[in-house]
Amino acid sequence: MICGKGQMKPLREDNTVCSVTLEQFWDLESIGIMDEPEETDGEIAINQFVNPVQWKNNRYEVRWPWKSLDPPLQTKFALCLDRLKVTAKRLQQDNELMKTYNDTSMISSTKG
Repeated sequence: MICGKGQMKPLREDNTVCSVTLEQFWDLESIGIMDEPEETDGEIAINQFVNPVQWKNNRYEVRWPWKSLDPPLQTKFALCLDRLKVTAKRLQQDNELMKTYNDTSMISSTKG
């Protein structure tokens, strides 16, 4: 059995001339190209809230932040129509279920 400290090569950082040159080449700051820092949604909301502050009729008036770039909501009309057709077909096949469904609908409509 062999025991004791073995021979180890000292750890070193590999900074060859080639890797340093490539790092400088790809570093955008070294050639003067920098991305503009983007504003977060929170910063945009604060700017929209603070900037248009106005004093009118002895009070401050501000505008609430509003996202206007939201995509329009889908109507899902086709899905609703298909569900209605399936429900109507099922109710036509079972008169007792149709009566229960109708009674429940009437109670709900009278309650508002």
